Amino acid sequence: TAFQASLDHLKRLGDAVRAGAVLNNLGLAQLERCNWNAAEETLTESLEGNRAAGDVAGQATTLMNLSKVQAAQEHLEDARLSAEKAAACYETAGDGRGRTQARLALAKLLRRAGKRAEAAALLQAVIAEAQAAGDPGTATKAGVEFALSAGKRGMPWWGWLLVAISGLIALGILLSLLLK
Repeated sequence: TAFQASLDHLKRLGDAVRAGAVLNNLGLAQLERCNWNAAEETLTESLEGNRAAGDVAGQATTLMNLSKVQAAQEHLEDARLSAEKAAACYETAGDGRGRTQARLALAKLLRRAGKRAEAAALLQAVIAEAQAAGDPGTATKAGVEFALSAGKRGMPWWGWLLVAISGLIALGILLSLLLK
């Protein structure tokens, strides 16, 4: 395949960083085809290569994709651990937006695992982080997830207020960007 040819060429060159990226992309393709075992193996190989090369950002990206594969198989605890490691790698790499998105993924996994209170607490922090970073898209997604994490028992008034404020801030940021 083209992936394998690229990988072989990069290995001959000793380019571990780009080889890790090729493996990550191959793992994503396998994920999209629902080939879970192959995707997990390929992403694990990518992660090992990223670690060996010292590519912290590559590790973060690969860990997020590995978390998706694990979640698709309902291995929620493994997926949660991968998302936590991804958030830590993004933080080490100085990528605040990546860290916030990894923490949003983690909150979704917590909600899926029935840990609604833990998910809600994390989502409040994610909303604040996203707003502080000027990332209205992630703030809005976190607000929607916060509403879902409240479940059937209803969300307290302050939860709805937080969601509404997040939406208004996101709208304000978008309008200010459009009117420039």
